[in-house]
Amino acid sequence: MNKNMCESFDYEQFVDYIASHLFDGISQETDAGDVIDIRVVPVIRNNERVTDALRVCVKGSKPYPLIDIDPFYEMYCMGAKMPQVIHELARSYIDSRERQYFLCPDDLMSFDKVKDKIIFRLISRGRNRHVLECCPCRDFLDLSITYHVLTGKSEGGISSVMITKFMMEEWGIDEDILYRLAISNSVRHFPPKVESFGDVVTRLMDSTDDEEDFQWPEGMSDDPGFYVCTNDCGINGAGVICYPGLLEEFGEMIGEDFYILPSSIHEVLFLPAHMGMLPQEVISVVGSANKSVVSREEILSDSVYYFRVKSGKIQKYSGQIAEELLQ
Repeated sequence: MNKNMCESFDYEQFVDYIASHLFDGISQETDAGDVIDIRVVPVIRNNERVTDALRVCVKGSKPYPLIDIDPFYEMYCMGAKMPQVIHELARSYIDSRERQYFLCPDDLMSFDKVKDKIIFRLISRGRNRHVLECCPCRDFLDLSITYHVLTGKSEGGISSVMITKFMMEEWGIDEDILYRLAISNSVRHFPPKVESFGDVVTRLMDSTDDEEDFQWPEGMSDDPGFYVCTNDCGINGAGVICYPGLLEEFGEMIGEDFYILPSSIHEVLFLPAHMGMLPQEVISVVGSANKSVVSREEILSDSVYYFRVKSGKIQKYSGQIAEELLQ
């Protein structure tokens, strides 16, 4: 986003204004008696993208909701007045307070309190090198599995804390224990969901009144033959490809090998091997999407992966596989 778009407030002035006026906005919506401080803090997001957020500190040991500033600055740049922006910020804070929180900050140093909430995410190794130096992780192809404590979940989203090497040492455990717990807990908290692309589009069309606005890309039928794989909430869902048995079961269902296209950190696409696309076309789809469609923070990988049903193994796509498929 261009932070110099606005004529009235530039980005820094906008941040100063909302930080100093949010308390009044919260007070107009609900009791703000337990709010003791509102401050702007830098947050390192996925792929080491640094953004600004508002931290609303409250009394006691309750979690401190973080509110991303970028969406509200974009709202302002699109013409929203500051009173409307403050109102929406206040509502975001209130919604986050209503989220079901499993843990308080003080609980994070107790392994017994967090062990059932340890989950994992699948991220780009190359785009997160500095972060990965500070946390326990496990290689998966050219990606990395990182570990997190799930602190809250609701229909509006989830909240979690990345597990650092310091936390792991304080708990007195190793990465193998983290991995076993994270796989088991992630399957339980975030069960997988695989749908045909046609079913996904139909569901989205049914949820809107503008069916005529949607048009399939030229040359694509209403059942293009590939599948969308994510978790039940569609957040950080690409990691389901690490779930035990999931790839094997899908391969048995379609009866053939398949490509795995990393659409984003939130989902992957399963593309049956013999549906007509050339291997190089599959790779170009991922590269083009990462450059023009997927936000920097949500990119998972520029690679394409291939699952062989017979061997039950997933591997990064290579020229050797291409030669085999073209024979």
